[in-house]
Amino acid sequence: MRRRASAAKSSWLQDRLDWLKVRRHWMTVAGVILALILLLVLGTFAYAFATLPDPSRMDLAAGDVKINDRNGQLIEQRNAQGVRVIPKDLKEISPNLQNATIAVEDKHFKEHHGVDWGRVIKAGIVDVITRRPQQGASTITEQLAKIAILQSPQKTILRKLREAMVATALESKYTKNEILQMYLNSIYYGHRATGIEAAAQVYFGKPAKDLTLAEASLLAGLPNGPSYFDPALHKDRALARQAIVLDAMVNSEMITSAQAEQAKSEPLKFVFKENRSSQAPHFVDYVFEQLESIYGPSAVHKGGFTVTTTLDLNLQNAAEQAVAVGQKKL
Repeated sequence: MRRRASAAKSSWLQDRLDWLKVRRHWMTVAGVILALILLLVLGTFAYAFATLPDPSRMDLAAGDVKINDRNGQLIEQRNAQGVRVIPKDLKEISPNLQNATIAVEDKHFKEHHGVDWGRVIKAGIVDVITRRPQQGASTITEQLAKIAILQSPQKTILRKLREAMVATALESKYTKNEILQMYLNSIYYGHRATGIEAAAQVYFGKPAKDLTLAEASLLAGLPNGPSYFDPALHKDRALARQAIVLDAMVNSEMITSAQAEQAKSEPLKFVFKENRSSQAPHFVDYVFEQLESIYGPSAVHKGGFTVTTTLDLNLQNAAEQAVAVGQKKL
């Protein structure tokens, strides 16, 4: 009886020791994995910091964007450098436009230090639930870092980390007004207009300081998708976006509901000043719309790259000539 009890006890002890060994083994493995993850994170952070650009290097010049057909033949070339880029001091920009931009792009702009972590977490949750990035998380400062310093359309974790670091550096170097001024002078509004002064001239034929609430709210909504919300091609989309901007201003207590409704009903007088040479303008507009949806409007229109498309200009021209001949016979 004692032998059985002793054997049972010995077996239990052995099982216990084996379990402890297995547990110790997996704890060691888990510790190694966590250490490797920590080293990876620290290494990524160190690399991002070591390669961080100087926040004072505010090179807002843009390069050429060339759209070629499948054979390398040029369809259209957009050179935004020096074209309708008219930097202005913040005091020369309508307060309506400043408030509209803050309301729709970054309502906590005056409060955060470059990165709105609450917005980042919210965006992450929405992205996970919907399995696609729908909720914007970049602050105005991060967008400025992206378009004026990093100048890369790639979407990677490393790039997002560097974006946050540059934004924090910008916040430590410049005042909020200086950051907003640089942002409004460098963001792309469509129709080859970079900066709010250029946009005001292109769309409404007036200086940015004279924009009405209706005009300012319309322009403030364009950077999110200049081609998609282009009022020349998609006026209904542009007006719907304007309404979103005005409602955001109401929610941020920048204007009253009555002012918002009055602006929504105000007729807009567009002038659309533009000088463009293209062999397939509507096709190019579609290409830019796709590029903007993938990389972001300002990164795309910062320029410095060539896009080869599936269009064959020779076949396109032949088809257009055939249609023209057919119409003459009717």
